[in-house]
Amino acid sequence: MADFQITSKPLILYGGINPDFIHAKQTEEFLAGRSLLQPGLVVEAASVLSLELHPDSQPQDASPQYRSSLAQALLYKAVLSILGKAVSPALAGAGSLITRPVSSGKQFFEENVEMLPVGKPVPKVESLPQVSGEALFMNDAPALPGELHGVFIQSGVGRAGIKAIDTSKAVEAEGVVVVVTAADIPGINSFIAANDVHPEEVFASVEVKYAGQPLGLVVATSHDAARAAASLVVVEYENQQVPVLTIQQAQAEGWVYPAQQEPLTQGDIEEGFAASTHIITGEFDLGGQHHMTLEPISARVEPTEDGYDVLDTTIWPTECQATVAQVLGVDASSVNVSVRRIGGSFGGKISRSHVVSSAAAVAAWKTHRPVKVSLDLKTHMTLVGGREPYYSKYKVGTDAEGKVLAIEEELTCDSGCVGNDVASGIGAAFMSSVYYCPNWLVRPMYAITNTASNTFTRAPGIVESLATMEVIMDHIAAVLGKDPLQVREINLADAGALRPGFTPVVRNVFKEDILPRLRVTADFDKRRAEVAVYNKANRWRKRGVALVPFCFNIGFDVTFRFGGLVNIYSHDGTVAITHGGVDMGQGINTKVSQIAAYILGVPLETVRVKATCTTSNANSSHQGATICSDILCLGVKKACETLAGRIAEFKATLPDVGAGVSWPELLKLCVSGDVDISERFWTQQGKYPANYDVYGGACVEVELDVLTGTFLIHRVDVIEDCGQSMSPLVDVGQVEGGLVMGLGLHTTEEIKFDPTTGQKLTAGTWSYKPLSALDIPVDLRVTLLPNSSNESGVLRAKAVGEPPLCLSYGVVMALRQAITAARSLAGESGWFDISTPLTVEKIQQLCLVDSSQFVTTQE
Repeated sequence: MADFQITSKPLILYGGINPDFIHAKQTEEFLAGRSLLQPGLVVEAASVLSLELHPDSQPQDASPQYRSSLAQALLYKAVLSILGKAVSPALAGAGSLITRPVSSGKQFFEENVEMLPVGKPVPKVESLPQVSGEALFMNDAPALPGELHGVFIQSGVGRAGIKAIDTSKAVEAEGVVVVVTAADIPGINSFIAANDVHPEEVFASVEVKYAGQPLGLVVATSHDAARAAASLVVVEYENQQVPVLTIQQAQAEGWVYPAQQEPLTQGDIEEGFAASTHIITGEFDLGGQHHMTLEPISARVEPTEDGYDVLDTTIWPTECQATVAQVLGVDASSVNVSVRRIGGSFGGKISRSHVVSSAAAVAAWKTHRPVKVSLDLKTHMTLVGGREPYYSKYKVGTDAEGKVLAIEEELTCDSGCVGNDVASGIGAAFMSSVYYCPNWLVRPMYAITNTASNTFTRAPGIVESLATMEVIMDHIAAVLGKDPLQVREINLADAGALRPGFTPVVRNVFKEDILPRLRVTADFDKRRAEVAVYNKANRWRKRGVALVPFCFNIGFDVTFRFGGLVNIYSHDGTVAITHGGVDMGQGINTKVSQIAAYILGVPLETVRVKATCTTSNANSSHQGATICSDILCLGVKKACETLAGRIAEFKATLPDVGAGVSWPELLKLCVSGDVDISERFWTQQGKYPANYDVYGGACVEVELDVLTGTFLIHRVDVIEDCGQSMSPLVDVGQVEGGLVMGLGLHTTEEIKFDPTTGQKLTAGTWSYKPLSALDIPVDLRVTLLPNSSNESGVLRAKAVGEPPLCLSYGVVMALRQAITAARSLAGESGWFDISTPLTVEKIQQLCLVDSSQFVTTQE
């Protein structure tokens, strides 16, 4: 009807407000017989509705304030959807959900034809068996005769003493063979063997430091039997206390300490502030992140005639070997660890997997039978930690134009219950990014909390410190009333500029190459103008577009060393490589195969990469940093160059210098002539190339539904400097994957704990939300910077695994612009802090949505 009269009583029901459905009877009565066009109707209806909602308060749920506001906003959206064109276009858009078009992606790169197959965009060498399901992972290993299964007994509280563990009912359960606890460990009760770190117990012996900590392992003939029996174990605690779960709580408890690295300094911080026109301060939190690997942490330990064979989902076989030897009290030479491949790590399988392999080893020693332990998702998420949460507190001095003169920063990470993998010191070194500031003081700190020991996660500490710099730039722009990109541009470092964490800038590739190109290819200036027009024309829909840079220093001066072996077989000239790294999806096996094929002059398909093991690749480091791929490629390159030189030297001694001799024939002659066609390599740290910088930039555009807080990432344009890419398809995949992982970190992947017990409440995908197919950018365009090179890189390439994740903070920057546009209509125009993850709840609350604004006529 033209007057939109409500002729009969409507039906209004809500779920998710409290344990019961809400039947809003009073709101129904209020609306009956009224016209939806009546001025102030929705405002009054929302007020009535608010009295009927009664949201409960549970730590795992969204806040009562958000659920109440959302319920009222949904009523308003329903009214607007009914009114349709009867309301102004500025309001009508809020009556529907944001429509997502079909996703699309484009990739742009140059093919390096000088060193084929290096530089050729080939699929990963193992991609076909992986996508077809033929590739074997640890859990695919055929069961051994007599193989048993283990399930962890986990603590239910986060801060208490252990009075007793009653396993009597579990031992009597069907299928159970044994229950092992700390008392059964024949060696040292720690799954950490590396030097200069704190021990971490395999099974808690005296006290529990976090909810979910392993107390023992139930070992049975099947996984189901072990899991059922584990639930029968009764743990009695004493001296239970309220757990410390956040950095702020740790500060109150006195559990915050300086990181191992000294404070980072440059210039004179006091002189810088004294010369400043503006002094700006701020603080915000950055949340943690579960590693969310496709393959769970798993291990199998098999007793053998001379020790133990271990299959483990680790990227540090050497440490796995050491920890198994340590807990069993046996020689390392009696432990053989083998890893064919793993299904993702992101840092979560450096040391965290060894609590599983150590527990399985104790059970195998106790039973004299093979024992397999494979974590389900809930156990994985509660047993081990993930990315460290951060708290950033800054003070910045600028001149009148916004040029930074001094930065004082305190960067604190939450290391969990043990400070073994503290990354705030790493982050501090990277904080300058693409910018220049003459005076610095950065204090890296770490907090101890009653949560699982956190560990390195893709770009650890670095993504947080670079995010801090972008927050600082946005804060300066807000205070001075300037364009955020303009503030960034006047603070970009020039060649030769000093940096507190690294050597002076050689060339700011972002400033000179990426930014000019990105402004053109992403139509940045045009789209920014379109966003301004859109925001003015829409009351409840807002957009934002932001441009984010990064500089990521790749340092060879780290303690990573790897062994490996390159074999050429005289039978047919094919090549086999085994190296101390592990392919976890990053494509290292593809790159080393391309290098070997190029240097040896053989077809790529004749090169194979074999499993890593502690016999052939003894004493290798973990592969927990982007630089490790460079180092492994360097080792394979040098080994192949040695082989190629040795073979060429022998060939020169043949009649007619070997003219007409085929490759297989030449190799047979080499062997008969006592020429070794195998070469072992060890990557000596003192012979690494110089460090270098990786640069990148991205343009991110978002659209926001102000009433609900939901948003859509319309488009992301990325330019990444990969030097001369060794394998463009692999590198593009790393850029896309790193970006999307970071988008989840900053927006959806919120971790929550029970404040009373300390139990992790987000222990599955029902409550923990990594990005899905409908959350990624609708339009994702990736460009590998053309005409780039790298004299310090392997075959002039640059590392790519971790750096692109740092571009993901651009989504927060773009959302800030959209939120700012919404807040201005609520009468707020000043700066506001944003802590991440920036969930839909936080977005809606920051937009200051109030039911008094729910009009049906644009005023």
